[in-house]
Amino acid sequence: MRPIDYRVKGLESMLKEISRISEEIVENVVSLKATPDSIRKRINDVREMRLEIHRNIVEIMARYQPTASDLRGLIAALEISYGLYRFSRYALDISTVLDRVTRISGASCDLRYSSMISKRVVEMVRGSIEAFLNRDKSRARAIIEMDREVDQTLFTALDEASRSANICSTLDLLILMYLERIADHSVYIAQEIIEML
Repeated sequence: MRPIDYRVKGLESMLKEISRISEEIVENVVSLKATPDSIRKRINDVREMRLEIHRNIVEIMARYQPTASDLRGLIAALEISYGLYRFSRYALDISTVLDRVTRISGASCDLRYSSMISKRVVEMVRGSIEAFLNRDKSRARAIIEMDREVDQTLFTALDEASRSANICSTLDLLILMYLERIADHSVYIAQEIIEML
């Protein structure tokens, strides 16, 4: 094994960990188990890990003069670490919206569309990282296909919200829009994998 390969394995371990934390944050938000303050603390962990990944990538590039394929993998890891950070930031936005709207309105909402699609979005997050780590183009393509369901659910919720002035429908729509953005980031990661391979 080349010296660069050991460093790349270390990067992959860090990406697995940042993925695990990001996934946990998203799951806690959509299951209503987290407050904005508790999420902020976890996001700081994700941000620090992302910066560490960036530092490692720069050092690897400077020390080992990677081949073209190594360089594509390093750039993809850089982009993926940013995508994972964005997942956690969107989760904070969801939590903030939930906390603020329910606290002010006193509403107890059935977030049926968000609840329905949240598991799919978490699956997309997990799958996009697995596709990267396993260099699996078919898995990456499957992530891209899964996004159609998320998009269709968003359009259905938009249609329903346009026919209703219900605060719960509006809140459900806001959350679903964030979940749709997270799904789009999973697609971005999957597309990076396809380009890399």
